[in-house]
Amino acid sequence: MKQTWLLGFSQGAYLGYLLSIKNPKVFDGLIACGGSLVTEAFKDKDYKKAKNLKIIISHGLQDKVVPYEESQKAFDLLKAKGLKVTLDSFEGAHSINKELLKTWLGGL
Repeated sequence: MKQTWLLGFSQGAYLGYLLSIKNPKVFDGLIACGGSLVTEAFKDKDYKKAKNLKIIISHGLQDKVVPYEESQKAFDLLKAKGLKVTLDSFEGAHSINKELLKTWLGGL
């Protein structure tokens, strides 16, 4: 079965959260790399509608552009809201972990 996923890095991750959570019937999932979730953009009804959306968050532990804690906060909030979310951290800075990306894309 064909699936439609978004992948966003840094500010693209922010936009990916916005597009996928607001449009969960359009997207099957999101891979958010090294970005933030701006919670002011969402209401509880948005999270409820997105309960079947799959979200993979990836963030480098040494990121000095967007602190790792931003992804940890996003993970905690999305999990508490009942979304299907995974957090993958890696040793690295503000970048996309290519090895994890290969694993994710191979499993989709």
